Amino acid sequence: MQVNFCKFTKCENFGIFPEDTTHRALSDESFNGNAPERQVTKHHPLYGTSGSGKNEAALVCKACKNRIANGEIVQATYMLKSNQAVIEEYERLSRYLEVEKPKCTNPECPTYTVEFFEPSVKKRGYTGAGTPRYECNHCGKTLTIGKQTRKQKRPEINIRLFNLILMHTPLRRIIKHLDISPQTLYDKIDFIHNQCLKFVAEREDKRNTELYGISTACLKTSYIFAFNFNFEERLTQSEIELLADTYNDHEKPKHHRYTARIWLEHEFALATKQKSKLSESQSSNLQEQVAQKIEQELCSSDLTSSEHIDGDVK
Repeated sequence: MQVNFCKFTKCENFGIFPEDTTHRALSDESFNGNAPERQVTKHHPLYGTSGSGKNEAALVCKACKNRIANGEIVQATYMLKSNQAVIEEYERLSRYLEVEKPKCTNPECPTYTVEFFEPSVKKRGYTGAGTPRYECNHCGKTLTIGKQTRKQKRPEINIRLFNLILMHTPLRRIIKHLDISPQTLYDKIDFIHNQCLKFVAEREDKRNTELYGISTACLKTSYIFAFNFNFEERLTQSEIELLADTYNDHEKPKHHRYTARIWLEHEFALATKQKSKLSESQSSNLQEQVAQKIEQELCSSDLTSSEHIDGDVK
């Protein structure tokens, strides 16, 4: 996956990756053969690079740069993104459709806590009841995966429960109508939710984009202090900072970092400080504020970025 290229649709360089032209330029006598094959050099026929801030770099489209020189209002520079970070974020958004694979249930097996790239189990026939049997490739323990409803006491009411939910029946009325406990209701809702995800994963080609969020609210007044979208529930900020220290990300450009898709603490503090200074200088007149906002965006190194923090977005 490559996301670094000119994004101006009317440009002749639109959609052309820097490495594509680099491969063609290898046959040119003036091309530096000692440079890495996929490196965007200063003598690249279509693109150049420029520093746009501390630990940041931008891809410059030479064709769009000429358009600007001729008086056209176009964007010529694009902040360099980490392709690996884009792939990681795509996989995170698509993770809800991943089908859970059989896994060894032996706590002493190395695959119990560590994820291996090779398959950890293999098929080992069927039980007398026709249930698939699996064997661990590392410890040899066998396991079976029965029906999804094997742990439920009343699986026959699942369809009725599903229909009641679709008809927007209140939860208390569902509990009374089906004569079940609140915990049973919530367990069955979780079960139905997982079954729906499996159905979508097997039959649907299009994937939805799920935006997760975490909210902080006052218990007494119900006042919402914050709601953070795209919350990464698998990592904590301390773990992110530890990873950044381990891979020395603080000394690397953003597009080369191991933690490129996640904000670090010092980056967020610096961004809020810079934007607060801009907001202090803004006029109270609405028309002037709009004009200043347009000017700031036109001066931005990358209009495709949404990570701009101001008085309204913190």
